[in-house]
Amino acid sequence: MHAGAGGVPIIVLSGLAEEVLAITTVQQGAQDDIPKEQTDSASLARGILHAIERCRIQHALAEERDLLRGLLDNIPDQVYMKDTESRFISVNSATARFFGVSSPDQVVGNSDFDFFPAGLAAMFRAEEQALLCGNPLCPESSDPETRRRERIATDQRHLQVSATQDPTDLLTAVKEILTSGRG
Repeated sequence: MHAGAGGVPIIVLSGLAEEVLAITTVQQGAQDDIPKEQTDSASLARGILHAIERCRIQHALAEERDLLRGLLDNIPDQVYMKDTESRFISVNSATARFFGVSSPDQVVGNSDFDFFPAGLAAMFRAEEQALLCGNPLCPESSDPETRRRERIATDQRHLQVSATQDPTDLLTAVKEILTSGRG
C-alpha cells in the first residue's frame, strides 16, 4: 500500500468501526484508520498532523537503519547479535563470509551448533549464558585474544553483541569514519 504512495502518509476513512480491520490497515502501511462516524474536522486535522509526523519519523528511522547496516557491512570485523537462545538475529557481511555463506540472511535464525562442532558450540553457549547472567568471562584482560572474545550483553532486550576486535578500537574506527565525511 505504502510503496505506491511515494512516501505520502496514508489515512484510511472507513465506514466500519472494526478494530481488527483498523489494525490490518495500519499493518499494510496506512498511518491511521479513522471510522467516518468518529470524524469531525478537528479530529481529522489532528489525525493528518500525526500521520505526517509518524511518516517523517519512519523515514528518519529507515535512513538511520540503512546507514548503520551500510557501516556494519563495510567494516572488516565480524559483528553479530544473538537472542537469549543464542540464535543469530543479525550479522554483518564479515560474519557471513566467516561462516562461508553469501548473505547474512543465511546465518540469521541459526546458532553456533549449525556452524561449529558440538563441543565448541557448547562452550560458546556456556560463555554466552554466563554473560547474560552478568558473570564476566575474563575481567579486565589485557590479552588481545581474550579481548577479541569479549561480548556485550544488554539488560533491556537480552541481546548479545560481539565484535572480533576490542570494542573501543571499533568505536574509534566508527567515529573516524563518521567525522571524516566518509560515512
